[in-house]
Amino acid sequence: MKKCVKCEIDKDAGDFGIDKYKFDGLNSYCKACIRKRNAEQRKNQPEYYKKYAEEYREENRELLREKSRVSYYVDWEKRAEQNKRSYEKHREAIAEKRAIKRRTIEEKEKNRLRQAEWRKSNGTRGGEISAKWKKENPQKAACHSLILWAIRAGVLKRNERCEECNAECKTQGHHEDYSKPLEVRWLCKGCHAKKHRTYR
Repeated sequence: MKKCVKCEIDKDAGDFGIDKYKFDGLNSYCKACIRKRNAEQRKNQPEYYKKYAEEYREENRELLREKSRVSYYVDWEKRAEQNKRSYEKHREAIAEKRAIKRRTIEEKEKNRLRQAEWRKSNGTRGGEISAKWKKENPQKAACHSLILWAIRAGVLKRNERCEECNAECKTQGHHEDYSKPLEVRWLCKGCHAKKHRTYR
C-alpha cells in the first residue's frame, strides 16, 4: 500500500504510475489525482496543450503509428464494442453523411463498379439472396412487382423529384401501408432508406 500525497488515501501500488527517480519506483501522486490535475491544466491552458499535442504527434509520428497498429489487434474486442456504441449513438448523423457522399457522381460510379464486380465474382448468389427475401416477405414482394407493372402499364407515373427532399433523381416507391399496394410516396434512395431505418 502507498499513500497519495494529494488525496492522502492509502491505495494499491497499481493505482500509482511508475517514476524511476523515486525510491520505491512509484509516483507520489495516484493516477486518479494526476488525471484530475491534467484535466484542470488542459482546461485552463487549452492553446498550450493543443500546440504541445500537435508537436508531439509530428515528432513521434512513426512511434504512434506502431502503437496504434499493436493496440488495434491487442484490444480488438474492446475497440469493437466502443465502435458499436459510438455507431448506435450517432447513427442518424452517420447515415446523413453517407447519404450525401453517395449522391456525388464519383461515389455513384465507384458503387456501380463495385456492384458489377460483386455480381461477377459471386455468380448466382445475388439471385439466391433476392429469392430468399421474396420467400420471407411475400406481401412486400407482391407490392413491388405490382408497382413495376403499374408504371409500365401507365397506371402510375414515377415522380422525377423526391417528395421528401425535392432532389431530382430516379425515385423509388415507398409504401406506408403494404395493404394498399398502389398508394406510394416517391422518394430518392437516401430518403427511402432513412424512412425504413425509422421502422427498425
